[in-house]
Amino acid sequence: MAGRLNGFAAHLLRRGGKGKVRTFIFGAGASVHAGYALASALWPALQQWERGQTFDQFDYCYGAVDSMNEEFDTSLPFELLLTELDKRIQSPRNLTEKACLPLRRGQIRLLVCRFFDFLRSHDAMLYEFFAREVLTPDDTVITFNYDLSLDRELQKSGKWSALDGYGFSLDRSLQKRSACKLLKLHGSTNWIAQIFDGLARGFAMGPPNESLGCRPVIPTPDLEYLGANFVDQQFRGTGGYQPSLIMPAAEKKFYFETSFGREWEEFWDSLWALAKKSVAASDNVHIVGYSLPDYDQRAGQLLRTADPSCDLSIYCRSDSQRIVNVFQQEGFTKAHFEGDGSFEHWLGHSA
Repeated sequence: MAGRLNGFAAHLLRRGGKGKVRTFIFGAGASVHAGYALASALWPALQQWERGQTFDQFDYCYGAVDSMNEEFDTSLPFELLLTELDKRIQSPRNLTEKACLPLRRGQIRLLVCRFFDFLRSHDAMLYEFFAREVLTPDDTVITFNYDLSLDRELQKSGKWSALDGYGFSLDRSLQKRSACKLLKLHGSTNWIAQIFDGLARGFAMGPPNESLGCRPVIPTPDLEYLGANFVDQQFRGTGGYQPSLIMPAAEKKFYFETSFGREWEEFWDSLWALAKKSVAASDNVHIVGYSLPDYDQRAGQLLRTADPSCDLSIYCRSDSQRIVNVFQQEGFTKAHFEGDGSFEHWLGHSA
């Protein structure tokens, strides 16, 4: 198998060619091999995991799953379930919902982080091979996943560093440390929004739009998990924070709504701008495991900034042909896929 994989990696590198700009785009279908659930199966998987945990009644997440099962149709795909939750938050039916539903959303967001952290022990063989044999300097990786399986393999490869590879610097240095970029456009389980600088400055009043800082902060244990030997200079402990990932609702909000107004909107816009610049400049764009749902409009607009003449490969399993057809109808004449459209096949491995 290693020989076939190495041969196909060389094939990919030849197709990229010297001086070619390449962007790799990953969705949930790419992380399945590392034990993570597709969005369509995330709630049942989250619920099964939660049933096996022991939550103290004073735990912030205590009772969240039972409450969601009682109040919502949890047979819906996770994105649509959260969309229904968001709609009820915007138009609560009574005072109880007005008080409880925002809390419920925060609980589910934290549960997703905890669940994904629980899955960290799984191997990510395909990501490891991708990072070691396929990725080359100046490539950009865009992912819509929250987990750290890809991040860890990139850090281990030596081609990427969390110091500045996420599109922002942890030490304010202007020196480039990452040969490649990893842009996590829906957030990451190791990014936290630190409330008033971790409440490290005593009584906090804070200027408008700065209660959560200007960028995500990465806790030291998460950097250690990646294999990094540095710390985020802004990390002040986990005394006052909230997970910063964007939940996969159909209508995504790329900001925090706080008493100071919208925060982090500029951060998310800057991250998406970096992604847009990379996609637009790419000679080769590879989409792996991302099904391009119609409701994910910002991602759809991003992908359509690619040059119609670029080599566009689609590897999204049973959705591959549908997505190829969509792009071909929009003038992307080189949109294509091969085999069964799997990540394994893309890397030269028989599924």
